[in-house]
Amino acid sequence: MPKDHYILLTLPKDNIELQRLVLGNPSIRRYVLKVEGYKLLVKQNDLDNLSKAMKKFGYLI
Repeated sequence: MPKDHYILLTLPKDNIELQRLVLGNPSIRRYVLKVEGYKLLVKQNDLDNLSKAMKKFGYLI
């Protein structure tokens, strides 16, 4: 069974709009496995999908 690889992303502490978007938008939240503090855990296989979803709102990863 293949192991999943994960990426740890950090949100800027001062960007409240981005934090709300990540936590509240289902099209983005579906790719985030865990949120703690300002850290997001994302499967490496989902990173492209997360990037596309974020780009729709003007954010780049």
